[in-house]
Amino acid sequence: MFKKQIENLELTITQKMYDRHDEEWETIKSGYSSRANIDSEYLEDYIIETVEDAYRIEGKDRYYADVEYDELKIDFKEIASHWYNLQHDYTRYLDALQKNRLTHFLFFKTNRPRYNSPEYKNMPDVIPVDFNLKFEYLGCYDVMSVMECLEPPRLNRVRIETLQNKYEQR
Repeated sequence: MFKKQIENLELTITQKMYDRHDEEWETIKSGYSSRANIDSEYLEDYIIETVEDAYRIEGKDRYYADVEYDELKIDFKEIASHWYNLQHDYTRYLDALQKNRLTHFLFFKTNRPRYNSPEYKNMPDVIPVDFNLKFEYLGCYDVMSVMECLEPPRLNRVRIETLQNKYEQR
């Protein structure tokens, strides 16, 4: 899903893009834990602007998935290392699947700036204007496939390579 659009994609961050994320941070997305987290949405923005029939999910369901396409509700996840760490208890994702609020996770990496200190290892920094943002597609997997690969004992993270090895990339 969207592999052709994402693999080897390069976006130069414009002042307009940067300002739009600043405005979102100050208004509708002020509940995000940091301004830098909004920059993960540059890929969502690109997909919505370039793929016919891809739409941003609005309203209360936006807390579960980002993009709707072909009856799929996809949560885009930028990965900094080898792991996807669930932000909530896994039962929330299963409930969202059951209620058709979330069907897939799409994982990707970027070359975005990150804090290098041990205290903030892999934490994203705000992407500056004129930065050439590069993307790596890591796969798109249905919710149950991701949940089946959660690591015991806490069931709160999945190794991306495990998904890639277990399931054909879609």
